This record gives sequence, structure tokens and C-alpha cells, in this order.
Amino acid sequence: MWRLLWVIDSHRIIMVTNLVENGKRKCEQYWPDKKDEEKVYGGIGVTLRSIEQTADFVIRTFDSTKVSSILTRNIKQFHFTAWPDHGVPQRASPIISFRRKVRSYDQSHPGTMLVHCSAGVGRTGTFIALDFLQDMAEEEQAIDLFNCTMNMRRDRVNMIQTVEQYLFVYDALLEALKAGKTAIPCSSFRREYDLLYQIEGPQDKSRLQVQFETLATMTAEPREDECCSGKMPDNMEKNRFPEVVASDRHRPYLMTRVHGTNDYINAVFLDGYKSKNEYIVTQMPLPHTVIDLWRMIFEHNVGSVIMINPWDPNNESYGQYWPESGEDCECGPFVIESVATDKPHPDVLVRELRLIYQPQDSKPHTVNQFVLKSWPKDALCPDNKAAIIALINVVEKSQYKTGNGPLIMHCHNGIEASGLMAAISCVWDKMKVDQEVDIFHTVKQLRYHAPLAVQHLEQYDFLYQMVLAYLDEYETYANFR
Repeated sequence: MWRLLWVIDSHRIIMVTNLVENGKRKCEQYWPDKKDEEKVYGGIGVTLRSIEQTADFVIRTFDSTKVSSILTRNIKQFHFTAWPDHGVPQRASPIISFRRKVRSYDQSHPGTMLVHCSAGVGRTGTFIALDFLQDMAEEEQAIDLFNCTMNMRRDRVNMIQTVEQYLFVYDALLEALKAGKTAIPCSSFRREYDLLYQIEGPQDKSRLQVQFETLATMTAEPREDECCSGKMPDNMEKNRFPEVVASDRHRPYLMTRVHGTNDYINAVFLDGYKSKNEYIVTQMPLPHTVIDLWRMIFEHNVGSVIMINPWDPNNESYGQYWPESGEDCECGPFVIESVATDKPHPDVLVRELRLIYQPQDSKPHTVNQFVLKSWPKDALCPDNKAAIIALINVVEKSQYKTGNGPLIMHCHNGIEASGLMAAISCVWDKMKVDQEVDIFHTVKQLRYHAPLAVQHLEQYDFLYQMVLAYLDEYETYANFR
């Protein structure tokens, strides 16, 4: 591998397999694990310099040095981790973002890409076809997958190995071309932001509105057969609203045994920019589902909970799941103790709680509850952008201290405000890592697990406004690093 990179003068490795899949070794690891560690492969020294982790891919930077000389090359490995052997990714957006990330490196390091999977035909051929045909579509306003595949197979048999992979190329191209270029560098965001509101075209719509409507056409409707558990008679009363039901594919399954409960809770995992299942969005618990919230917090080692809906003690459908200051309370097998309160911002209250699971006499687990007070119950967006920025900052510190378990966000119906808050957090993380904004694909990714996320144009617009607020807060985009 490393000798080949030197022979073809390549600075990029595209890896579309995992080392182990379904218990089988698919690829030998050809790089060191630890930062600044060096290993020698066939007379070529390889030193890992940096790792950039996202939910669907990893980017590793290496220094490669010939032992027999003083020549050193900088090598980037783009490792897509969400592609099953003989199959296709569950959705196209991640591979489109991955391909754009690879291409952004072209500007400083043009030349041959080394692409590999396990056998070097199925996933490898699919990625090459997608990359080639996206260029072809942009330059010639046409695509020709058949001849592209035939040309690859003249050089290497079985490139694009299955019908499913062949069709996936079409699906991914359709999404990429329909969405267009939605990523905006932070350095030029203010200029591009103004252009989004210009009215143009025969329909007299702004670019922002057209983008939002395009997103709606690319969002799948929730399927009845994916929400079977939430519609069972025993679980219907656990849903605050019958139209907002957790998907069986993406919901947490509760395992802690408590009399009178089962595995269902009205909540779903959402992928963040940096990791899978980074968030759990859920409804404000009902009085009889408070126990399920604590079961979920305990089982998933949750250290931070954001309460977005305002607390209303007169609302009998709201279940208070925390003790008053200086007190403790019992909830099934759990004891919850109030440890301290803090107010890092006028509109943000922090309660430090201690969770104890009595049957195991386990070590107390710290849970920080963050209460946002500037988001009225019936409002689509919060009133105070500065409070959102302050909230995200203190939650980030809490997550680091408590172990970076899933971050729970809850609101009145479990998605309207929580989904927007998750989108804000994802946009924020991408800005810090990539120095760019891509609200279109951020929302599209969230809607795979929660189709009702960011359903209103006002909320979509608010995401762009939040980016401006971030830029104003930190003066220059370089400070995001």
C-alpha cells in the first residue's frame, strides 16, 4: 500500500471498508493507532499526525517517509465507515458529504486517488463511478453510468458488484444534483447569507425558500410499519400526541426491569456531526413516563439533559422528574438527589443532580439538567440567540466532564423545539471542524431519524440567523477551532 502511494505519487487514500465486518477480517490495518506514533511498512515509515472524527467517516493525516532517504510526504486517508460489504450506505447524504470532503483536498494536492475497499471492486467501483459521474454532470450536463461501468470493468472485473450498488449511484447522483451546492465557507457566509434572501425566478421566491422546499421533496414521509411499538395499546398512552410516535428503528429500547413498564419510550436517537446517536430527542415526560426517562438516562449513561419547554406546574400532563433544591426523591428503583444549582446566563438554569440505582448499590452518576427559559411553549424559535450560544457552551463542557454520553433534549412534543436545537448543535460542530456551514444537509441528515425535524421555514431561516450570531460572537471564523 505505502510503496504504491510513492510509485503513483498519490497523497490521498479513499478507504470504503472497515477492518472487521460481521466478525470477519476485511482489511489489515496499515497505519499506527496513536498520534505521533511511527511504524515502518516495507522500508517506509508512517507517522499518524492527526485524526478528524465524524459520524460517518474519519480523516487521518500521516507523514510518510522513505527510510532510505529524507523524503517525506503528507498523506490524507479518507475512511468512510458507514458502508456495509456487498451493500450500500443507508442514505446518500453522508457519501455526498464525504466525496465533497475528498474533493476539497484536491485544491492543494491534485493527482491520483488510491481507492480501496475489501476486494477492491464493489464499493470501490461504486465510489469511483459516483465521483466521476458527478464531475461529468457538472461539466457536460449529462451522466452515463452504463458506459462508466463498462469502462471500469475493462480494467478491473466486477467493478460495481451488485444491482443495489448500481442503483445507489443513481440515487446519490439525483440527491447531489437536486440539492446543488449548499455548503458555505464561514469566511464568505455573510455575503452568501444576503444572497439567500434575494427574490428571483418566475415563482418570485427567495433562494432560501426554494432550498427549503427542495428539502421537503427529499424527505421521506414517516412509515406506519416503522412505528408499530408506539401504536400498541399499552404504549399509546405514553405518547403526548398520537401523530408524534417514535420509530422502532431509531428509538432507545429500555432494558431496566421495573414493574408495569416495557421497553418503549417516545424518544429517538439523532446522529450528530461528530458521532452516531449523539442526541436523544424526546417529549416532556408525562407523569407516568417519568420512570422511563430515568431508565433511559441510567442505561445510556446520559450526563446532560436540556429542558427546552418552560416548566408549568399547573400543567397536569407535565411530570416533574427532578427534586427541589437541596432535596431528593425516589422514582422506582432510582434515587435522585439535588446537589447544586447555577445560572451561567440569565436565561439558562443548571441543576446538578445525582442518580443512584438502588438494586446494584451503584456508584452515583452525575446528571446536569439545563433549563432554557427563553423559548416560549408555542413559539417555533427561541427569543434570545445569546442564550442559545451560552447554553451550547456550558453543555459542551458538561458533556466533556460527564463522559460524552448521548445528550438528551426534550420539549413539549418531543421534536419541534428539540429537533431545532439538535440542528443548531450540529451546525455549530461542523463550523468548528470544517469552517463551513451546510444547513441543508444537516437538516436532511436529522430527518432520516426524525422526519418532523425543522418542519417550518421560520425555523430553517433561524438556523441561518444563528450562524450569523455565532460569527458575531466569535468575531472571526478562525476562532471556532
